[in-house]
Amino acid sequence: PSVAGAPKRWTATTMSNTYFMKPENALKRATEYINIGNKKGALNLLHDVLSQRRIKTWQKSYETIMLRYIDLCVELLDHMRGKDGLHQYRNMSQAQAPGSLEVVIKHYVDLAESRAEAAATKAIAAEKAAAERVQDLEAEATPESIMMSTMTEESEKERTDRELLVPWLKFLWETYRSVLDILRSNSKLEIVYHKTAERAFTFCGKFKRKTEFRRLCEMLRTHLSNLQKAGAAPATVATDKRLRGWDGWTPESIELHLQTRFKQLEITTELELWTEGFRTVEDIHSIMHISKKPPKAKLMATYYQKLTKIFWVSENYLFHAYAWYKYFTLTEGHNQRLTEDERRDMASNVLLAALSIPKLNEATGRSDKIFDTDDIASAKNQRMATLLGFHSNPTRTGLIEELLAKKILDLVIPSVKALYEQLEEKFHPLDMVKEVQPTLAELSAHESLDIYVTPVTRLLILRSLRQLSTVYHSVRISHFKDLVGKLNLSDNEIEKMIVAAVKDKQVQVRVDHQTGCLRFGEAILESDNMRMQLTTLATQLHKVSEIIEPPNVLNPEKTAERAAFFSLVRDNMEREHHLALNRKNIIERRKEEEERRQQEKLKHEERIRLEAEKERQRQEAERLKADAKKREQEKFAKMKAEMERDNMVSMLKSIGKDVSNVDGLTEKDRDRILDEAKESAIKARDDEAQQALDKAKRIDYITRALRDEEIPMIQQQYQTIQSADVEAHKLRCEELKKKHRADWEADIAAKAKVSKMAGHRATFEDEIMAERQAAYDEEHARLRQEAYDKKIARARRKKAEMEEREQAEA
Repeated sequence: PSVAGAPKRWTATTMSNTYFMKPENALKRATEYINIGNKKGALNLLHDVLSQRRIKTWQKSYETIMLRYIDLCVELLDHMRGKDGLHQYRNMSQAQAPGSLEVVIKHYVDLAESRAEAAATKAIAAEKAAAERVQDLEAEATPESIMMSTMTEESEKERTDRELLVPWLKFLWETYRSVLDILRSNSKLEIVYHKTAERAFTFCGKFKRKTEFRRLCEMLRTHLSNLQKAGAAPATVATDKRLRGWDGWTPESIELHLQTRFKQLEITTELELWTEGFRTVEDIHSIMHISKKPPKAKLMATYYQKLTKIFWVSENYLFHAYAWYKYFTLTEGHNQRLTEDERRDMASNVLLAALSIPKLNEATGRSDKIFDTDDIASAKNQRMATLLGFHSNPTRTGLIEELLAKKILDLVIPSVKALYEQLEEKFHPLDMVKEVQPTLAELSAHESLDIYVTPVTRLLILRSLRQLSTVYHSVRISHFKDLVGKLNLSDNEIEKMIVAAVKDKQVQVRVDHQTGCLRFGEAILESDNMRMQLTTLATQLHKVSEIIEPPNVLNPEKTAERAAFFSLVRDNMEREHHLALNRKNIIERRKEEEERRQQEKLKHEERIRLEAEKERQRQEAERLKADAKKREQEKFAKMKAEMERDNMVSMLKSIGKDVSNVDGLTEKDRDRILDEAKESAIKARDDEAQQALDKAKRIDYITRALRDEEIPMIQQQYQTIQSADVEAHKLRCEELKKKHRADWEADIAAKAKVSKMAGHRATFEDEIMAERQAAYDEEHARLRQEAYDKKIARARRKKAEMEEREQAEA
């Protein structure tokens, strides 16, 4: 025991069961190990210090130990020890020093990233050095590379990356995973958690790590699911031990989660992982529904802007158009610095995106549904529409009508407005392509609208076919090619568009290559129109046959039998009809009665189960409430007794009494001591107040005297500074004028010198481009020959192996 009588406290252990009274001694011993080259031993020593179970209180020295421990883990590429050390340090410092934990984690991630960058630079330098060692550039391969190619299919660059870069990439990936796992439920370090997630996304995008990106998304999705379950659980349910550091959902927390998912969506677009992108959209939708308040308009605008890119690349033109509409609406309503040119460009993008939707079902007799007839695809699209906040059944027609109601035609550029009128309002099948062609050429020259030329061209082909089908029954293929010839499309592309339109039931046309024409109209015999035509034909033929060969003239006996049979049928028809209706009613009543009994039975069982569950929950809630109330009362009684004892001890000390037998005082003694303490406290308070008053008066007199003395000095200093500033300003103005004049004269002289070489630029550019084209053709021919030779060699090798295998089997 120590002098105070308390037991000695051991703070850490090391290898060989050596105990250290202070953590600084362990750090000193680890430094000695590092100096003699035993870094593994130093790492084991510091790990034992951090994992010692007797350590309960955080100290600043442990942060120094942890930083040195992180350096050793990174240098030795030991991510398992790094993760374990972070867990131990988290348990030690999470409640007492979260800022220290943040410093350690940032140091860990920064160090791992810097070493990975250095490894990437080293791999590039190694590849460059290997290229410099090649003595003969005309040789196809060195003997070493030929021998390696017989053993493996990896290139020299892939082997270099695997040796130098891949270990550090793996270590950096494990670092991100460890940090995210440790901070997944720490509200105090939530910003560090999301910054680390964004850095991990940047890592996946920079090094094209698609598999790790999917794992990262799944890990973040699991963390979010656990937080949502904890937030939705009632207060009576015990919190999971893994989420004890989480303080619940806040607006700042939700905004951080949204920003992280937006970064995830951006990297998804770069890596072209569209399935993961749609799952990210579902995550964003679930996060938005956590808070009762809607997210900020700026965040939502960024969200819909990224969705426009995702839906465009995935060729989902309907949701692309709706995403553009949402983005335009939010930007126009909340961006006060939006210029007229930006508003005009955005409105033009919205209208062109709506026009690019390829589905045109207004005149086909079908409902105007943009979704596929397949139930699974339809359900998927409707779910996506719900997640994005669109209509439950968004359509092209509905979007265009909404845009017209918003008077978006007044905001778009004139060429886009003219394109809409030509495609959607005018009926000119023979002149449509000729009138739209100049508008398409103008859109191709626009920087942000040129991407819509291809879908608008496809729409133009469909519109031409639809309008031609309403006027003509057939059109020659050569005539149709003349109509659309200015679109610079090949015959194969046009025919593919026609086939795709017929497949999607956008237009009813057949391509008859035998006669060289396009035939419009339905060709399916089971169609409604064809069935009506066949029915009419059969009715008319029956009437003609009765006129030519009357049945009552040629066979009177058969006619009499038919009349008697029809008379019997007419007599019994009413009775049979009533009997059939009665049987149907009886069957329906029996079915309804059986269904009613089953429903009542299910309702009764469900009611009994719910009542039992409610009773169990009520009893459990009452028990928990009673236990909590009992513990609270005991806690309050204990706290009250301790407070009374502490007050008595302090009072005894204030009046100079002995506090050793405070527990043995009677109630009368305690009242007397309390009165004495009160009198002493009142006297001390009065004395202290008088002293403070005297001190305040003295400070007031001193301050007033100081201010009276410093007023003239301050005025004189202000006048001096003001005159100096005026002179300095005049001098700077003169220098600026001289400098501007000199710069202008120098620019005029430079322009006169350079203008002499303008006439020779075109000739120089043609010569350079000709040399590059020749070098490209030569290199292309060499690579094709090299690929051909390798293909022949592989075929010969496989043939030889097959012959050897056949000989061995024989």
